[in-house]
Amino acid sequence: MKRPAMPRSSLPFLVKVVCASLSLASALVLAAPPQAQPPQRRTLESDRRNPRRAPEKTTTAKSPQTRAGGEQTSDFASAPQEPADGPTADAGPRPQGCDPETVLLRDHIQIIFVHVFNYPENSAIPVTVTQTNAGIMGFAMTDAGPFTPTLNIIINTDGNGNGVSAPVFTQGQNVGFTVVYGDTPFGSTTTLDYNVLPQCNCPPIPVVP
Repeated sequence: MKRPAMPRSSLPFLVKVVCASLSLASALVLAAPPQAQPPQRRTLESDRRNPRRAPEKTTTAKSPQTRAGGEQTSDFASAPQEPADGPTADAGPRPQGCDPETVLLRDHIQIIFVHVFNYPENSAIPVTVTQTNAGIMGFAMTDAGPFTPTLNIIINTDGNGNGVSAPVFTQGQNVGFTVVYGDTPFGSTTTLDYNVLPQCNCPPIPVVP
C-alpha cells in the first residue's frame, strides 16, 4: 500500500515554517542576558611536615608617582616598575603582563580557600589571612564585606589532621602588587600573587590567518 504523497505546494510552506522557527530560536539565544561568572577560586596550603617562612612585607606605593618636572605617571601598568638598581630582596616575584592568575581588577572579588595538612587532629587551628603590602587587598567572610587588610579565621581539622577553611572573599581595593598568604601556628601557607589594576588594558590577541 502506497503512502499518501505530500502535495508539492505544501513544501515551500513547511520550509518557511522551519526557517522561521530556527531564526526565532537564534534570536532568543542571542537576546538572553549573559550569566554572571562566579568568582575565581584560589587556594592557600600549609603542610605542618613542610613548614614555610612567611614572605617579608613590602612598601609598594599605592598612588601615582611624580616624575621630575611635575609630570605624573599613571597608576596603571601591566607590571609594577622595579627600582633602578633592581628588585629589592623582599619584594618577591612581580607578575608580568595580563596574567589571569595574578591580575585582579579593583573592586572585583575572588574566593580563597585555606587547606591545612598533618596538623593536630580534631583541633581548631587559628589562621590569619594577610598580605605583604597592606591595603592592596581586602578580606571578608562574605562578599558583602566589610573587607579588612587581614582576616582571622578558624580551620577545624579532622581525625587525620587535615582541614579546609570556609571561603575567604578577597577584593582588590587599591592599585598595586601584593602577596597574599596565611599565618598559622606552624608556619606560613603557600602564597598567591595579586596585581590589582584599575582596568584591564591587555593587548588584543593577534588573529592568525
